[in-house]
Amino acid sequence: GVKLDLYARCGVREYWIVDPDEDTVDVWRFGDDPGHERFEGELPVRIGAQHVGEIDLDEVFSRHLDRWGTGKPRT
Repeated sequence: GVKLDLYARCGVREYWIVDPDEDTVDVWRFGDDPGHERFEGELPVRIGAQHVGEIDLDEVFSRHLDRWGTGKPRT
């Protein structure tokens, strides 16, 4: 897309899209180690190249309120 290409040209190292409707996080990496990954369930946390833990995406997304509908927590 337009933003993705612009960010890559401008030196952005990572570009994330969080999709609460699909309970996913898409991560694009640019530079020396380019690539795309889609995460569901668990999102690995890294500091540099070192893996330091995970974020439980099911827990994160289940706690968000449905801002476009009933206002009730999603189940």
